[in-house]
Amino acid sequence: MTNTNINAIKLSAKNLRLGFKSDDFHYKLGFVAAKGSIDATISNVTLDVSISLDTQPLADGRMVPKITVPWVYLDIPKDKIDIKIHGNMIVSFANALKSFFIHTMTGSITNMVKKKIEGELPLNINMAIFNTSGEAKIFNGTMLDWTSP
Repeated sequence: MTNTNINAIKLSAKNLRLGFKSDDFHYKLGFVAAKGSIDATISNVTLDVSISLDTQPLADGRMVPKITVPWVYLDIPKDKIDIKIHGNMIVSFANALKSFFIHTMTGSITNMVKKKIEGELPLNINMAIFNTSGEAKIFNGTMLDWTSP
């Protein structure tokens, strides 16, 4: 889908499955600490990202593409998050509270991911384009000229 008002395309991904693992899980309640590892899987994630195209000047005045991300929608369904916590005896208590963690952290995770996509993704892509000096070697002496009139 395109949005000509902001010169953007919309990329959509549905039914994504995400996973992560940390070997450094800590939870402290008073003087009692749970330590161990955590495995998490999130399924049925929906991600929509609008990518807008503009230009940025090189040092010599030539223009190359520049992207922005004006809009991000991320849906992490709370009922599709599976967390497994492994560790010491106190971990069983932490396991009992994991539904609390899921409900309180989903919004924070969503906001953090959106900020990374809106901020760091364009910054890194634009820096990579800028660092090409307006051209990139494709293969065997064939070059791609990134410059825009």
